[in-house]
Amino acid sequence: MKIGILFEGSPKKPGGFYQSLQSATILNEIKDDRLELEFICLEKESSSFLMKKNFNVKLFANSFYKKLFNFFMNFQFFNNLILNYKLEHPFSSFLNRNNYDLIIFLSPSVLSYHCGKTNFIMNIWDLDHKKNSPFPEHRTNYNFSKREQLINYVIFHAFKTVVADEKTKNELIDIYKCDNKK
Repeated sequence: MKIGILFEGSPKKPGGFYQSLQSATILNEIKDDRLELEFICLEKESSSFLMKKNFNVKLFANSFYKKLFNFFMNFQFFNNLILNYKLEHPFSSFLNRNNYDLIIFLSPSVLSYHCGKTNFIMNIWDLDHKKNSPFPEHRTNYNFSKREQLINYVIFHAFKTVVADEKTKNELIDIYKCDNKK
């Protein structure tokens, strides 16, 4: 089974990067001949960093085309055109070209919208935005809406969802009415 593990972030921007690095290190230690693990990096710095630590890495770097495609996906009119003409998102094309059986997202990612037929597992770190959070970042730049949209998509489309603890699992089930088995 070929598993792609999406590693977002950069060593230049710590925080989530080191959280993902810890998870990636644990996954990289799995020794099973039935599994082929490949870490998908979005930035060259992350790719180089993981290669130095003997990770099997594939780069899905941003390009002008990918940025333009993502920009237009933010507008419903263009989104409908893209869907009607069956244009494939660059990430979906990348997954198909590399024949992944499963994608693991180490952090919440909008790229999960573009997995196509490839099953995926998403890591949801917290539900703070939903619990009357005092953090201003949840109220700026439509972050609350973006997180809501992503979580609602993930809980119904992901093969499995990973959370940090039993409390978060129960909150996810209570708030979003999702399947306990996923």
